[in-house]
Amino acid sequence: MGGERGEQDYAKISHSVRLTSVLRRSVSHLRNRFNLVQDTRPGDNVSANRPAAQKWQL
Repeated sequence: MGGERGEQDYAKISHSVRLTSVLRRSVSHLRNRFNLVQDTRPGDNVSANRPAAQKWQL
């Protein structure tokens, strides 16, 4: 029975690890998207938006 409990714990841990990696990936993806939107916005405020986009890349 102890073996089953260990396997369940391992499955839980691996699932949470997978979840955090997926979350991290989606967050970086959203950040890149935001940078693209900031950079490609039409108008003469594009240069003003550049520093904001760089701030998000930290």
